[in-house]
Amino acid sequence: MSVLTIDPNESIYLDMYRWGLKQIPIEDIERECSRVGKEIRKKDYQNYYNGFNKSRLRSDPKSVLKINHETKTVLDKPLTDFKVNTYEQPRARWVPCNEHGKPLIKWTQQKLYQPEDVIYYPDSFYYAENLKHCHVIVLDIDADHGNQVDEDTLMFFNRYMSKTHCLYKESYDGVPKSYHLTFYTDRIIPTVHCSWAHVDILGNEGNQLRYRKNKVRNGLTPMYLTPELWDEIRTYLKGRKVKP
Repeated sequence: MSVLTIDPNESIYLDMYRWGLKQIPIEDIERECSRVGKEIRKKDYQNYYNGFNKSRLRSDPKSVLKINHETKTVLDKPLTDFKVNTYEQPRARWVPCNEHGKPLIKWTQQKLYQPEDVIYYPDSFYYAENLKHCHVIVLDIDADHGNQVDEDTLMFFNRYMSKTHCLYKESYDGVPKSYHLTFYTDRIIPTVHCSWAHVDILGNEGNQLRYRKNKVRNGLTPMYLTPELWDEIRTYLKGRKVKP
């Protein structure tokens, strides 16, 4: 039985800080949130890190650096340092979701669906894609952060919207501020939450849902993630990182 009690209709912002203090693995929190259909916001992740870094329960004085060190390691690696993806692209990787975009199944415990089957799942309205072992990664751009827009992030990433497959949320002024950029890759890349730049790298190393919800397709195919393109992206994200 899970030690986490998560109500999908309630904020987990304060809970994330408490779970960080208790050093509950972030993977366990993400798994339980996905199971009940609760989205983790960037500020929720930041509050978790705040609690983790201030935890008095740690026996290893360097454990405060574990989460941030993992992120730093990923962004410090050239593309060729990541393992080659030898997995066949899974066809059964789809999760049926309701009209609010929440999963209708306990997808970490049941088989996933093939594309021709997921649309017929009872009460299915949207669907999500599990990226584990897929031949793509997704950059989740969420520049519309609360009442402020991260213009710097938009200025950098908007250039790719006309070059690669993009799912975007329509905006009142016609300029999308929340969108997914998809890139082909032959490498296994972990998920990285770059909250300081309002960007998540949704990787293909482990279970990672990409929620489609009500986003619009731009009709392009994914462009190839070259070593040069990866360097461009990670250099930008590292440069935007601010010290706590």
